[in-house]
Amino acid sequence: MSDGGAARRRLWTRLFVSLLFASGLAWLLLRGGLPIVPPAADLARVRPGPVLAYMGILSAALLVRALRWRHVVPELPVAQVTGIGLLGAAAIFVAPLRLGEAVRPILFGSAGRVPLARTLALVVAERVLDGLVLSLAFFAALSASTVRSPLPDHLGELPLPVAAVPPTASAAVAAFGVAGLGLVALAALGDRGPRLVGRALSPLSPRLSSRAAEFAERGTRGLRSLGTRRAAPFFAETLVYWAANALSMQVLANGLGLPLTYAQAAVTMGVLGVGIILPSGPGFFGAFQLSTYAGLALYLPMETVTGDGALYVFVMYAAQITVASLAAVAGWALGALRVAAD
Repeated sequence: MSDGGAARRRLWTRLFVSLLFASGLAWLLLRGGLPIVPPAADLARVRPGPVLAYMGILSAALLVRALRWRHVVPELPVAQVTGIGLLGAAAIFVAPLRLGEAVRPILFGSAGRVPLARTLALVVAERVLDGLVLSLAFFAALSASTVRSPLPDHLGELPLPVAAVPPTASAAVAAFGVAGLGLVALAALGDRGPRLVGRALSPLSPRLSSRAAEFAERGTRGLRSLGTRRAAPFFAETLVYWAANALSMQVLANGLGLPLTYAQAAVTMGVLGVGIILPSGPGFFGAFQLSTYAGLALYLPMETVTGDGALYVFVMYAAQITVASLAAVAGWALGALRVAAD
């Protein structure tokens, strides 16, 4: 089989697996009495103001997320860097199994002025910083808010104890934070860091040690290439991005009748951030809904979660699809796909 045929086969396999995951999660949601689409009567009372405000804040956040790459890819015009960032963000949301992560390195690399290996390393470094900020935001917001007591032992009608959500999400975001801090420490060690990772894990599995060493090498190279001068504004704009995300979720919730505070919205954002890392279908379908329901259940009675909460989950998901589509169009308009001609 040719390389092209093998690549197509892998793509179709991943698409099939992602749709299988999405179907399973959709079945789980329906079985648990967690609506995917709320009743028409609830949809009819949605006012455009809160939805447009949510989409506006989210769009601004995505623009900041895309613009922060101008600090680390100065070889290309800012407009083009922004376009690639917006198109990449849309691809991450739409593509199954996070395959969209490869879009930005490919587009940056095809420009001919940004080596593919460097952009891959920068994407890893970006994920490290995002994980650190999300971890800090989640723990700070969890400390500043009070969850319901006692937490229910079911999510809807699913035998999933809501009480397990805080420790599970805490463990996940703590793992991201520790991994991020570990890569920062490895970056300080230079070339010795990835080799130390490989040697430490080699007794467990040669393949695992090789993969971990490669990840550490890319991450540390990306962090080192940032440098202090570039890392500071990149990190500052990362803070703005996540803060705006939490604000957008609070604005939409309040506009739809859910009394979420900013801290509660930030915790829900953290639970959602952890949930969509799991394998899911295109657009994070299934994982997005289930994770948001779990975050809301920490603070709201279950009848509210499955009532106004269902409306919130549906509207937020539909609005995100719309914003992702607009981001893709904006990315194309800014020249994201003209890199080969520049």
